[in-house]
Amino acid sequence: MMPPEDKSSDAMGQPGPEGLGGSPLFREDPELAGELQDLLPELEAFESLRPSKRVATVVRARALRRDRRLERNLGAWKYLWNLELALGRSAFLRLGLGLVLLMGAFLLFLGLFSRLQERAIPWEPGEAGPALGTKAPPVRERLEKSTALPSNPLESLSWIHSNNDLRMLRFLLRRRAGSVFSVMGGRASGLDSRSRRRIEVLAKALVGFLESSEQELEEKDGKEVPPYQKVEDCSLALKALLASGSTTRRGPHAAWVRKLLDRTERWLPRLHGPSLAVALGAYLEGALITNGRRVRVLSEALRRFTREQAEGLRAREGAERLSSPGAKNFLGTWASPLGALAEAGLLLRLAPALSAPPEAANRLRQAFLQHLLLRTHAKGYKGVHARAALLFGYGDLVDPEAIRKGLVFFERNPSWLGTDSTTLYHLSWSLFPPKRGWARFEGALRKLIAGATPASLREASILLLSQTVYLAPYLGGR
Repeated sequence: MMPPEDKSSDAMGQPGPEGLGGSPLFREDPELAGELQDLLPELEAFESLRPSKRVATVVRARALRRDRRLERNLGAWKYLWNLELALGRSAFLRLGLGLVLLMGAFLLFLGLFSRLQERAIPWEPGEAGPALGTKAPPVRERLEKSTALPSNPLESLSWIHSNNDLRMLRFLLRRRAGSVFSVMGGRASGLDSRSRRRIEVLAKALVGFLESSEQELEEKDGKEVPPYQKVEDCSLALKALLASGSTTRRGPHAAWVRKLLDRTERWLPRLHGPSLAVALGAYLEGALITNGRRVRVLSEALRRFTREQAEGLRAREGAERLSSPGAKNFLGTWASPLGALAEAGLLLRLAPALSAPPEAANRLRQAFLQHLLLRTHAKGYKGVHARAALLFGYGDLVDPEAIRKGLVFFERNPSWLGTDSTTLYHLSWSLFPPKRGWARFEGALRKLIAGATPASLREASILLLSQTVYLAPYLGGR
């Protein structure tokens, strides 16, 4: 009698009849059937599918990707749809949008109308012509009414150059006045925080000196002709306040700018010669910033200055050198202050554009240039001061590098010039924009200004002007 067949798994883990025991594969190769038994649970899972978390994650990721793609491609349309819904429900929003569109259309119309007006300026043969014609071409904005140019082509060119220089100077001064607060608190001017603080300290010191001398000036104002030194001190103070960031309307010291401008305007009819030159040098900057009435006052005073100096030049060249009253105020003498000669060079450069005779202005400027060239040969500080004044007022007529050869020592050590001399102001403003040797001079200048304590109005003005050299208007040639 045979024993019953064992249908359970043996010790080696072979499957029983409930697994692969009854299959042909088990009977033919029991070992392979035992290895394949581990695949049965996975094969049975195919018959009854169950949801997987991984599938849900993939579907969600694809949905999010599609949503982002639609948002990126249809973002503008989505905003338009939202705006359309808002406009459809809000009458106030519709009214506001209509007003904005109306205002935009009105501004666009004004711009187009002004352009058409500019192009519609008549060019009649008798009233206007090309750049070298006998008349100044009409422009939309002018400091003065168009005046007839002389028939001499050289004088016409002189008027054109002078007019270009005047426009450039006005643009630079107004841009400096527009970026005024960048000097006091911003960074657009390129000044670091220590330089801005030093400008504020020097400006406050300058105003303190003005306040201390205000009563004395008010008492003498209108009673007597102010001396040259007093006129030069007030002119330097006005220039320094304008360069430090104050105008007639804005800035921390706008009230003092207005006072100094009004005082200089009251002085102008009584001034002659050197005093008139330095007063006009400061009044020029204030007039070009404010424009209007002050430009007319400047033009009248500059024409008078040119006429008086031309009379003095004729008297010096003729036999009436001592008898003519114009010769007493003539600047081309060895007794004339160098500061007045420097300012006269810049004034005569711009005089033809302010209705002064071009021939007289050019002749006077050449005469003062020759006189200053003679004074540069003087020994000691007198020659140094003359060279600095020459660079400041006549830099477009000379070779600056040749003049600077006698100033190398003082460029390296500006402290030898002193803090109460206009030579420091003339030299620093003549070397800017930066030229060869500027870095060394600028480092020595900063060291000098940082360690100096102003003891007078003149010294505070010169230190402040030297500190604000980065804002010096550059016309070319200086």
